[in-house]
Amino acid sequence: MLPALLRARSVADVDRALDGWAEPVNVVLAADTAGGTLHRVAGAVPVRHPDNRTRVVPAWEPRHAWRGRYEPMPREGVEGIAVMANQRGIAEPLGVEFAPPHRAERIRELLAGRAGWSAQDMPAVHRDTLLASAAPLLDLLARTDPGELAPAARRLRERLLEWDRRMDADSTGAASFAAVRTATVRRLADHPLLRPLADPPTAPEVFRPWLALVPRVGYALEHLLATDLLPLADRAGAVRGAVEEVAAREAAAQGPPARWGDTHRLVPWQALPPLLPWRVLVGPGKRPRLRTGHLQRARGHRPQRPRLRRPLRVGPGPTRGQRLGGAARRLGRARGPAPARPAPAVGALRAGPGRHRLEPAHRGTRRTARPVRTALTARTARTARPRREVTTPASPSGAPSPRRREAVHETRVEGFGTVRVVPVDPARDIDLLYDWVTRERARFWGMLDHTREEVLETYEYLDSLSTHHAYLIHLDDRPVALFQTYEPDADPVGEYYEVRPGDFGIHLMVGPADGGARPGFTGTLLTVFLAHLLAEDPGRRRIVAEPDARNEKAVSRLLRTGFVLGPEVELPHKRARLVFLDRDAFLSRTASRPS
Repeated sequence: MLPALLRARSVADVDRALDGWAEPVNVVLAADTAGGTLHRVAGAVPVRHPDNRTRVVPAWEPRHAWRGRYEPMPREGVEGIAVMANQRGIAEPLGVEFAPPHRAERIRELLAGRAGWSAQDMPAVHRDTLLASAAPLLDLLARTDPGELAPAARRLRERLLEWDRRMDADSTGAASFAAVRTATVRRLADHPLLRPLADPPTAPEVFRPWLALVPRVGYALEHLLATDLLPLADRAGAVRGAVEEVAAREAAAQGPPARWGDTHRLVPWQALPPLLPWRVLVGPGKRPRLRTGHLQRARGHRPQRPRLRRPLRVGPGPTRGQRLGGAARRLGRARGPAPARPAPAVGALRAGPGRHRLEPAHRGTRRTARPVRTALTARTARTARPRREVTTPASPSGAPSPRRREAVHETRVEGFGTVRVVPVDPARDIDLLYDWVTRERARFWGMLDHTREEVLETYEYLDSLSTHHAYLIHLDDRPVALFQTYEPDADPVGEYYEVRPGDFGIHLMVGPADGGARPGFTGTLLTVFLAHLLAEDPGRRRIVAEPDARNEKAVSRLLRTGFVLGPEVELPHKRARLVFLDRDAFLSRTASRPS
């Protein structure tokens, strides 16, 4: 069946391949370049007692046995814009738990806003942060009499009512709303009508994230705030009390208001004890920022992850701890060989060896879409990357020297030496890389506590990307520096400033000066490499760097080369100082220097 799907060239081929699909049941939307469309449910759904769909049942009893399977599975035609975001739709007769309609409605609204969408445009839809599910809580807050609130709560009420309802990482309004939402959930869970449900369920611990009271109230919050099953006074009172609670807590806190990106962190749910520590999964000190549920990124929340044979702690509630996410997303187009780009997703953390265990948890949290590396794109990238064959000189004895690596750039600097730029070969260079990045002098590189295998894994992953590259700078055939380049719109730094067309990012680490430091050494290497990058691609209009804000030496060196200061930004793993180098200004500056 899967080979048939991979070979499909039309929606008719897809439809036939899915006829034998069993599990998991999926709603499928497909289109082909001939104009064919498909919207159907694929899978095998048993016909059972209605209780089987809503609760845990004694499956061994005859009345809960399967009575056959649904045939035929639902399908419908496609007209105009078609959106499927796990909301109720053609699969409604087959289940009871679907995603709220907000994501599908928002996607439809964005797509209808203009024509001519391409695969490159689609990440804007996936990154949309408008939270439509905020409406019921904010509506009740708007109906609250400000005179009934303390001064701090009145100010918080005004701030929330003026908030644009976007869950952006730098939004203080989003952080305050999430805090009020959490407090509201906990107050509703303590309501006399719901309090009896707070006792731990008798089901095994692995099911408790789905059965515990607080997260269930969190999932149902929209409906609980709008239903007549709870008195209006109780609902409004829960919101009013939550605002008072959060306002008092914010007033007592020191420093500026919290931002959503500071409080909303990845805490992946695991049913079994983790096989690897968090540091191994996402890197030292890195706690990726994420968004909330009901957005296009479809994040979900569960209670504190249960660890078998250990007491269950239900917390921190349904808003701040990010538990779940989509397993995978791909953005692409039906026609042509252009590579698809995966949208952000959390997916499943894999504990085995290899670089792919890192991607879902850490790299998957970034807001940018990333190219999918295939055999075709890998060949294209290798062909497009200019490399020059360097002749092998003879040794003084006349015997051939060991062959030097291909260089992408080579230049002779009078009074300095021959500078060669060669791509990093992770397997060949691992001893050198591990030695450099784990020295104390490289603490700002962020890999001091990495093992040799983790360093190799990191650079193998880097080598697999078409948007990021690593180079060793050789001076007279001796490696002296490590340079890395990246496209800012495919890197986390692109989330923290307005990326312009033609921006190109760099990282620099000068190797240990085992033979003693030379005046102007770093500046000369940096100038040579920057000149190479700008000459290699005239479309690179501005060079971007983001050294650690504490690394005054690196910032000063970049400023002397011609970079200008930008803002300080709080990246997921460090506080960085952005610096920018304008192409024309740099070329003018270097051209005016005496040779």
